[in-house]
Amino acid sequence: MIKKEYPTLVEFKGWMKELKKFKDCEDGVNKVLKEYNTEAMFYGSFPEDFIVSLIRALMNDKDDWIGWWIYDHKWGKGKLNAYDKNKKLLKSKTISDLYNLLTK
Repeated sequence: MIKKEYPTLVEFKGWMKELKKFKDCEDGVNKVLKEYNTEAMFYGSFPEDFIVSLIRALMNDKDDWIGWWIYDHKWGKGKLNAYDKNKKLLKSKTISDLYNLLTK
């Protein structure tokens, strides 16, 4: 059996931090536009979706843990929990926790 080679934790953290920075910038632009009562909104879902898809592919994330962690679990700050198939609680608060969940 061929063992999957994953990117390093350092690489994964770098990608996730850059993605978060992009998302925060997008949110900031939208906040300013809303404050000035403009009809315009900046929607960058294509770049964000593309980047998330790339990271998922590189991490062999077939179950979309990354999407869950970003969107449902609010970058690890949500109140959701993840469990393994034996109903054991999995750590999911940090990028490192997410990496461990993906590479176990």
